[in-house]
Amino acid sequence: MNSVHLLFQSDRFAKKETIEKLFSKLLKTAYDLEETPSNIYKISLPGGMASQAVVEASFTAAANDFPGEIKALIVPCFKESFTAYLPYVKGDRILYLYEVGREHPEIYEDGQNLLSMFDEESLLTVKTYIETERSPFLSALRLYVHRNTVSYRIERFEEKSGISLENWGNQMYVYELIRTYEKIHGEFSR
Repeated sequence: MNSVHLLFQSDRFAKKETIEKLFSKLLKTAYDLEETPSNIYKISLPGGMASQAVVEASFTAAANDFPGEIKALIVPCFKESFTAYLPYVKGDRILYLYEVGREHPEIYEDGQNLLSMFDEESLLTVKTYIETERSPFLSALRLYVHRNTVSYRIERFEEKSGISLENWGNQMYVYELIRTYEKIHGEFSR
């Protein structure tokens, strides 16, 4: 569940081998690479935040060595609708999905189906968990439930949604997604 997910695109329709060569230079660990029919690459970094930090730090230098313009979007999970937001990333940059969401809040309206499988109690728990900097203890105090209840709800959210809340960028996306849910459906009752 610790993987980081990237959507990657080149304006020159680079071959899979070229992309593999680029990421092999950046990362000394394994990664998963899948090409989509729309010439967007889905890249999973099983090394989690450590691999992501290496990619982020090296992306600009790698872009200088790469033929043409490249861009990447760090997404909480692979969802086909996220590929529509890759054009909002300007060339030779890597951004989190929530950063694109600052200028394009429709991302959060479009993502509401990710929350449809959860009840409001679970969503309130996730929101509180993020607000308390991922503390099950502080979340439990705010929600008047046992700490294990918070941990169980968070684990269930991560399993069902496929989104790890260990990644700060994912937390920001999920938090804004839940805030949008509240704007549409009304605030949660405690």
